[in-house]
Amino acid sequence: MKKNPNAPDISVEQNSEAVKMEVVANNSENEILKEKEVPALLKVIKSVKEETQLLTQWEKLDSTERELDNFVFGGDNLRDTLTIKDSDGHAFSTNNSFLIQKVTNLLKELVSDKRQEIEKELTTRRLAA
Repeated sequence: MKKNPNAPDISVEQNSEAVKMEVVANNSENEILKEKEVPALLKVIKSVKEETQLLTQWEKLDSTERELDNFVFGGDNLRDTLTIKDSDGHAFSTNNSFLIQKVTNLLKELVSDKRQEIEKELTTRRLAA
């Protein structure tokens, strides 16, 4: 006799006290369950990747902030130099300590703000999980 592929599997167990019958759903129900699990798993993987990227950005910003904090500026306009170059090789350079300190402080502020923004996003993600 041929078995119907859509029919559930039935197993019968017998022990000394009672007969137990178990009906196991056919593969289509298991496939439906797997279809529901796959998108959820993909969502988790995507979330982990995004959090990893955010953590990497946070670490770079934190490192940059510490590097900027280590700058010591002189007042003699000779020791300090700021050089900015673009991708075409154009450069701007100055030895004006006042200007260099202002630019460095602005960079610190921007880096700190971005680091805090990422911290907030990571915290929000963790609370939502």
